[in-house]
Amino acid sequence: MSAFLDDAFILLNSADQTKRVRYDVSGVTTATTRSRAISNYSGVEAVSVGAVSATGQTANMVATIVTGAGVYLITIYHLCTTAGTTGNLATTVSWTDNNAAQTIKPAVDISLGVTGYAQGMAVVRVHPGVTEGVDITATMTGVVGNPQYALYARCVPLA
Repeated sequence: MSAFLDDAFILLNSADQTKRVRYDVSGVTTATTRSRAISNYSGVEAVSVGAVSATGQTANMVATIVTGAGVYLITIYHLCTTAGTTGNLATTVSWTDNNAAQTIKPAVDISLGVTGYAQGMAVVRVHPGVTEGVDITATMTGVVGNPQYALYARCVPLA
């Protein structure tokens, strides 16, 4: 297998060589290889602008994905990985559109008394000129025992 430095090559469009793609791997964790598989179909690849991947969580959390203005698909997958005696986990998505601050729950709340999961998605429009980002908030309520949860979220631009 051949390897190249990320600044050693640029992909050029065959019809218009002023159209170029360059990969920069500076954001990859040291001593880690990231793979990207090419699907067996033609089309536009959806590239996320941000993601949350949090495991072993034992408290409430807020993660902000900086988006810029636009329309985004937010996917949520939350799960109880270690059951406590009782409790619930709610995940909300918050952003600001043309009118005001907005909040939605894309996935149903889950019990922290048993292992299980929920998933969902929402489409949001972030208005330009305001705080351009999406907050993902996980809130535990009524917790008894020592439950743990994981939260995975992704933000993909639609327009």
